[in-house]
Amino acid sequence: RYMDMDDYGRLVSMGVRLQLNLPSLSGFYGTTAMEKAQRLLEAGMYSCWGSDCHRGAGIRNMYLERKLKKRVLEMVRNAGRDLPI
Repeated sequence: RYMDMDDYGRLVSMGVRLQLNLPSLSGFYGTTAMEKAQRLLEAGMYSCWGSDCHRGAGIRNMYLERKLKKRVLEMVRNAGRDLPI
């Protein structure tokens, strides 16, 4: 079975760190993955992020809703590294 938000919440409460794969937010891996990534991001469950972009330009070119882009930028800044998006 697929995990639901309560499952992720339990993992996070146990100290498990969740990583956001940035292309998930743009629908690169399909609608289901995009919607789940958005919900987890909005719930503040991610502690780190990664990408398949290998450079900032790939992130900058992704289409993200304004609200999600704001959350992604917040995560990037909290990591101590600003990318020009």
